Amino acid sequence: MMNQAAEGLEVVHPGFRENIKTHSEPQAAKGQQPGSGGVGIVDMSLKELIGVYAQDNDLLFMPIVERMKDGHQVFRFGNISVIIDSLNQKLFAQTEHRWSLVTLEQLVNLDKGWVLRRG
Repeated sequence: MMNQAAEGLEVVHPGFRENIKTHSEPQAAKGQQPGSGGVGIVDMSLKELIGVYAQDNDLLFMPIVERMKDGHQVFRFGNISVIIDSLNQKLFAQTEHRWSLVTLEQLVNLDKGWVLRRG
C-alpha cells in the first residue's frame, strides 16, 4: 500500500473493496441496479471510506470542531487525531508529538494501544 501511494496509484486497504460491497448491498436490495446511482466504491471519497472502516471497527469518526492542521480538517478516529489529504489519497495520524502516514489497520491498532494505555 505504501508503494502504491508513493507511485501515485489509488490506495485501498487489502480486503476493503470486499467490505465496501457489503455496505452497498442494502441499496441494491431496494431496487437500485449497479451503476444506477447507488453508492459504490468508485463513488466514495477517501473520507467516506475511512468513515465506513471506523464504523466496521465500532469506532467514532468525526471532525474536531475548529481544529485544522496544515489546511486540513482534523478528525477523531476513535481516540486518535487524524488528517486526510484527499488530493494525495493519504491518511496521517498524530502519534506522540508528530503526524505520521498510516494505514487504516495501523490506525485501529493505534487506537487499541491508546485504550490499553489509558485503561
